[in-house]
Amino acid sequence: MTFEVRLTLSGRRDLEQLRSYLLDTVGAARAREVLITIRDAFTTLSTFPERGPHPKELSDLGDFDYRQIIVDRYRIVYRIEGQRVLIFVVADGRRDMQSLLTKRLLSST
Repeated sequence: MTFEVRLTLSGRRDLEQLRSYLLDTVGAARAREVLITIRDAFTTLSTFPERGPHPKELSDLGDFDYRQIIVDRYRIVYRIEGQRVLIFVVADGRRDMQSLLTKRLLSST
């Protein structure tokens, strides 16, 4: 079974902000490498999306709707809906993920 992988608006914004940040800090070549690695990870979700664990910040609050994969130091947080995988967050894992995930994912539900 193949799942359709889609970025939500917030996921697209995260990716664009990450791209801009990387271009400013590490240059075009390294930015391209990181973004290709992240997009390759998106593709792998089309065949086995359940492999990602639930983010601890959310599961500790009783929310098991979301899963995550980690690519380098970036966390990709997504939810499976039927035959689709929706990517909600692409963020540097060194951020305050508890606040980010709670604000972004739990306050809107």
